[in-house]
Amino acid sequence: MKAFCFLFIFLPSIFAFAQSRPYRNSSRPVTKPSFTYDLGASTGNYNNRSYTEIQLGLNWFLQEYFIWRNALFTRFGTGSESAAGLDTSARLNYDSPGENGGLGLNVFAGPGYRISKTENTGVFGEAGITLRASGLAVGVGVKSIQYNSPGTDSLGRDLPKTDTSVFLILAAGGAF
Repeated sequence: MKAFCFLFIFLPSIFAFAQSRPYRNSSRPVTKPSFTYDLGASTGNYNNRSYTEIQLGLNWFLQEYFIWRNALFTRFGTGSESAAGLDTSARLNYDSPGENGGLGLNVFAGPGYRISKTENTGVFGEAGITLRASGLAVGVGVKSIQYNSPGTDSLGRDLPKTDTSVFLILAAGGAF
């Protein structure tokens, strides 16, 4: 709940400062937005149960190679407890824009922190690569979460402290 309150208070002030700046990885000056958003989905397996996770992310380009990302997420699956919260991370980013809106490449990696109910809170590291064209991205990534206090399963056994998943990236987004 604190994460949602934070977003409703903090995000409007961020939008007020949105601006564009020249993007230097091109032979001619191209304006690179300071903020982008995306919607993505992934699947994984934790404690031998499959789950699906949906994220709505806001990426703040502090530099063209450094992004602060905040993403609301919800995780649900058959036979597993649902979770929702906020992932906040610092990403190193390499972006190769496509010529005239053509195929582009993006590579990212960095640490972050998952804010959710106690059992689903912890630090994570993630990395991935995507190919982009016309606002759509397809790629692959890996995310490893180290839970602070994962809790127990229905039989009272301790749940694993780590959750590493390889995920496919199918995302759409935009810029402002």
